Amino acid sequence: MFWLTKFGTKDIPLCNAVQDVGAGPIYTTVTQLPGGYHFDAQGNEQSPIKTPYPLKAEAVLHSNSPWELDDMFQEWRALQGTKATLYRRRDRKNLDEYVTARLTEVSARRDIRDRLRLDLSLSFDIFTPVWYGLAHTETITMDASPKTQEIPNNGDSVQRYITITVNATVNPITAIKIENLEAGHVSSFTWTDSIAAGQALVITNRPRAVLNNGVNAYAYFALDAGHTINDWFRLMPGNNTVRVTMTGGSATSTVVFTYNDALA
Repeated sequence: MFWLTKFGTKDIPLCNAVQDVGAGPIYTTVTQLPGGYHFDAQGNEQSPIKTPYPLKAEAVLHSNSPWELDDMFQEWRALQGTKATLYRRRDRKNLDEYVTARLTEVSARRDIRDRLRLDLSLSFDIFTPVWYGLAHTETITMDASPKTQEIPNNGDSVQRYITITVNATVNPITAIKIENLEAGHVSSFTWTDSIAAGQALVITNRPRAVLNNGVNAYAYFALDAGHTINDWFRLMPGNNTVRVTMTGGSATSTVVFTYNDALA
């Protein structure tokens, strides 16, 4: 389990802390049909977490004077409605994990018998379906085609937020095919146009976009017959066998995968 530790640059108080540690609900993909039948659009796929979902953190604020306590509370009130990075730390790990969140409510309860204490309650909306762990920049150098390489996701959840950058160095690349060969997560897509020498093709799975030298190039993108998943591309927990096939280019051309470990 974990403790929520920081919102943006502000530490979340942990004195007498009580916090939500559950995950958000999943997307409902079931459509009811006549006759008692139903259709599940996800099939056998794991349904992603529905965002935004709420998390709450409660704690006690203490101070040496009522005025100092008021200042502490006002700092949190001023942050209500803002969007920032929310951090957590697991009990058995000395690493920060994070999501994007909005502070939706700041409330508190006072007790006339103790003017130096305030029971604080913070409510957040979580916008990222998984928590981000360690960052990865995994590079496949295209000194052979096709080229196969292991790409790790050291978390315990599927990572769908991935940026793939295809760099043409000496010679133009005229086609690129990228596959994840892992059972249950098989993906295969091809992009067929020219990436000029010194320029890059950038493909993002979420949000879905294809940019060639910064210009929309989705018209040249296609999912192949062997593609089996709802996403364009994703990484399962553990090592993923990724294969890249390139036409044109040179031995110094690269395909770079940028992402974070994904954690539930």
